[in-house]
Amino acid sequence: MRVLQVIDGLPPEQWGGAEQFCLALTAWLTAHEAHVDIAAPARAQRNGTTGALSLHRVQSKYLRKAYFDLFSPGNARRLSAIISSVEPDVVHFHNLLGISSQLVGVAARLRPAVVTLHGYGFVELFNPIVDRDGLRFPRQRAALLPWQWFSRSVHRRHLANATLVSPSRYLARYYESQGFGTVRVIPNGVSLPDETTAGEARMLFVGRLSPEKGLQRVLGPMEHVASDLGWQIDVVGDGPLRSSLQSAFPPVRFHGRADPAPHYQRAGIVVMPSLWPENFPYVALEAMSYGATVLATDVGGIPEIVEDNVTGRLFDPNDIEQFTALLRELVLDPGMRERLGRTGRERIAREFSWDTVGPRYLALYEELTARRASPRVAVE
Repeated sequence: MRVLQVIDGLPPEQWGGAEQFCLALTAWLTAHEAHVDIAAPARAQRNGTTGALSLHRVQSKYLRKAYFDLFSPGNARRLSAIISSVEPDVVHFHNLLGISSQLVGVAARLRPAVVTLHGYGFVELFNPIVDRDGLRFPRQRAALLPWQWFSRSVHRRHLANATLVSPSRYLARYYESQGFGTVRVIPNGVSLPDETTAGEARMLFVGRLSPEKGLQRVLGPMEHVASDLGWQIDVVGDGPLRSSLQSAFPPVRFHGRADPAPHYQRAGIVVMPSLWPENFPYVALEAMSYGATVLATDVGGIPEIVEDNVTGRLFDPNDIEQFTALLRELVLDPGMRERLGRTGRERIAREFSWDTVGPRYLALYEELTARRASPRVAVE
């Protein structure tokens, strides 16, 4: 099996769930005797990719949303040449911001195409926030609704002949409700580490320090509980809120963009206070794989990973009192933390490890290539 993966960026320039998934899937496929090439913007070339597989990405957010998320004739020509050169059996797409969804339509005419839906980019111009009355969008969305309807229709056309996959049932239903057809569900995978967390008196947040991640809403209560009960708070990640949060909460240790693994290995509680409906966040998978206790908002695809009071605890993102009460309860009850962490790790091993997820993608590739290879029966 030869697979060409296409993505809008890779580490070190970009490091998020889509990039993490792309590289992890590449590693799993390679270990199972598949050949994988990656087509990405030139600045992101790594992991065996070459200049021949280089695409061009437009960096400006406004130019992207206005045109290059939808169309890129130059990249269309480049991808056609790449497909002719490497002759993949399947082309697998991930994020396409700035390199255009047009590439999916180009590939689907030549090979079976798979698109993993890592977020809302094909349906929304802005990420929604969970409010008491449902989803709430930024004010700019109202003014840009005509353009959103147009861009959504273009994305639908470009993706029409591809097989769409969502890691969460939540996002699959959302895309189906917007007319994108049937979306298959295959969860994200994670490698199960040999060691488990030491369960120290540490609260941990891992993620982008931006408003939709919600840390600014809960850091005050976290600091209050931590100071009362002798715990430490670690924050791994960077973003626009870092400076203001560091100034407001001096006792909190901000580690910047760093490998979170050493912090998972020590954390007693991992906090995920997202205000937007996450798809299938890697932080939950990673934390649970180490046996750490997860305290997360009950939004998006998170409940598909974290089952309340079974593999973690969930709270209403608009109920800070509930969050504070649950956090204090977890801090004071090491038996509960041990139970939740153990069952969480067991669930990761059973349902979300690469030993489970990888074969599902490989089976999908084989199904699509077999379907394409089978002769069509003429109907008289």
